[in-house]
Amino acid sequence: MPDIPSPVLVTGASTGIGRATVRALVGRGVDTVASVRSDADAQGLLDELGDQHLNVLQFDITDSDAVTERISSLDALGAIVNNAGTAVPGPLEYLDPADLRWQLEVNTVGHVVATQAALPLLREHGEGARIVNIGSMAGRVSGRMVGAYSMSKFAMAAFSDALAQELEPFGIGVALIEPGAIDTEIWETSTARSRDMLAAMPEEARERYADMVEDTLKVGERSARLAISPDRVVKVIIDVLTARHPRPRNLVGIDAKAAGLVARLPTELRTPILKQVL
Repeated sequence: MPDIPSPVLVTGASTGIGRATVRALVGRGVDTVASVRSDADAQGLLDELGDQHLNVLQFDITDSDAVTERISSLDALGAIVNNAGTAVPGPLEYLDPADLRWQLEVNTVGHVVATQAALPLLREHGEGARIVNIGSMAGRVSGRMVGAYSMSKFAMAAFSDALAQELEPFGIGVALIEPGAIDTEIWETSTARSRDMLAAMPEEARERYADMVEDTLKVGERSARLAISPDRVVKVIIDVLTARHPRPRNLVGIDAKAAGLVARLPTELRTPILKQVL
């Protein structure tokens, strides 16, 4: 297997796909830079993995100045895995603009800023440098109560597609990973946010959307039970990092591949299907 371009920066490395990716890279002896937000998360990674191949950066992905400063401070970089993410649920009619901005900042804008900061180092690395963006099947199809999240992931897909074309002449590969349901903490936090959001909505909103929210929560609970391990996504990330010509888009999981098929259907056929599964 070809060497992984290193060091590799992984954002959102405290839990889920990010932490699993860091664990796999360090286990292979790859120099890895993990970004986290808190002292506790940083110490947790170092306690688990040691510091032989691991460097931890602390920044909030929504703090553009901190993102640029921390990444620019690195001496070298061969790849970046843009992974940090969150989910803001709820009906778009009552979505607080501040929550929408936060959703887009975490899932999209922060990764654009991180990539901009990483590119000078990736250019120094030269041919074979990689940018891996973690999207979602929600970047192919959008359903009720997850409009804001889908907006952010559709944007990540557009970002990846445009960036791949812009960087192709310079030998920097760009790939989008589009997982389905993954067994991570995002399910618990999203469910808690959904219930908090429902409780905080005006009475008229609860009357209009309570049933829809409950249906969406049930779908989420079912998806969580069927969710696959983050290690399945990590395998694809490793494949992308080592492939001579990485695939631009990579669906992971049966549900994601099904979503890819549904996304190709005409709208009048697609919408009734999505109402049953999202």
